Amino acid sequence: METTAKKNWLKILSIILGVVFLLSGFGKLNGVDAFESLIESYGFPQLAFMAPAIIIFEILLGILLVLCFRLKLLGLVSAITLLVFTIFYSYAFIVHGITDCGCFGSNPVLQSSPAMSYIRNAIMIGVSIILLIYGDNNKKHLSKYVLCLISLLLVVCAFVTGKSFRTPSMFAKPHPMFMKPLSETRIPEYVELSSDSTYVIYVFSYDCTSCWNNMANFMNYDKDSIADRSIGFCVGGKGKKTFMNYFKPEFTIYEIDESFSDNVKIVPTFLYIQDGIVHDIIQGQVINSRLFRDIYINNNN
Repeated sequence: METTAKKNWLKILSIILGVVFLLSGFGKLNGVDAFESLIESYGFPQLAFMAPAIIIFEILLGILLVLCFRLKLLGLVSAITLLVFTIFYSYAFIVHGITDCGCFGSNPVLQSSPAMSYIRNAIMIGVSIILLIYGDNNKKHLSKYVLCLISLLLVVCAFVTGKSFRTPSMFAKPHPMFMKPLSETRIPEYVELSSDSTYVIYVFSYDCTSCWNNMANFMNYDKDSIADRSIGFCVGGKGKKTFMNYFKPEFTIYEIDESFSDNVKIVPTFLYIQDGIVHDIIQGQVINSRLFRDIYINNNN
């Protein structure tokens, strides 16, 4: 009887742990670009290309935990995974001041403070260790029908991640505006800029989900005085009133026509202008302002 009760409790813990991993994976599923941006803001831009694989791994681990498959092995995998995630988050929190771990994507309901993130991870690591110590590691196999369903679900998830995955900068072709004088771009058609000042420009759309996710990062450039002036270029979209009421930006936003897509084809796009030249272009994201200052500005000066 005691053995049966222990097995039931282990199954309950495994299912709860699996549900958390599923919430984490599915929370990031339709916003892979935002998760890539998060990895880069953590200070690991060279690992951003792994974002889809991490999401698929979380979903697979969650499914197997819910199915209570080989608890001892899954407890070990879960404990190591959570420990690695916690170490990476601690580095980002201490070195780059990142407070939101982004564990559940951009869903504001599931966002938590650093303290709550550490408490949650500690509890999950504890549950994983319990599964590792007391769980069985029997050699039972999943039925072929279950394997087919899992495979189908993972294929669908991979397809969805591909829809919002952007090409990492290390593999992307140089942008046509990169290191070009302002006179060779269309920017002067919308705003007059001085050649002896620095600017950051955020090209976005009001109805772009990724643009919303990155807006807070861009607003920090103004607060941290990264450039002499912050500017917004909006290429349209519905929801202007909602956008303005939510963010209340203190920088000027210029409404530009869609023909500007000759210069910028992806939103959001971040531009850094110095000495009348477009020095840096980051497409699909806005990285943490402190990280940009450390990596881009300080390294180029």
